[in-house]
Amino acid sequence: MGRARKRPGVAAGLAVIYPGLGHVYLRAWAGALLWATMVALTAVVFVPEEIITEIRGVGDVVAAVSSLPPETYLVIAGVVVLNVLDAYRTAKQANAAVSGTRCPHCNRELDEELSFCHWCTAELRAENKPSQ
Repeated sequence: MGRARKRPGVAAGLAVIYPGLGHVYLRAWAGALLWATMVALTAVVFVPEEIITEIRGVGDVVAAVSSLPPETYLVIAGVVVLNVLDAYRTAKQANAAVSGTRCPHCNRELDEELSFCHWCTAELRAENKPSQ
């Protein structure tokens, strides 16, 4: 059976929650690993070491985040925005690859040599038939 279509909005929304999560939804494992690694590297490079060493518990995380320099927020926001855009684009591209040869009645993949859908037996008019 063919690959299922994915919703670009869901992929983008999950990417907002945590970078790489939208790619997990899309089953783009390399992209998910890349974006999760990118966020970790961004934190290592741009978060000052003295802020990290002061964290002892969950309450300290809130205080540490509020004491970050503004440029750190900008860099992290940039990585998140790029991740969201990439998750959305990846979903759109995956859907474009899937949608070319589908039956308009049952939405299953078509055999290009038949003039009917072998799943639901619906006749295919010339405009519904996939281009060869």
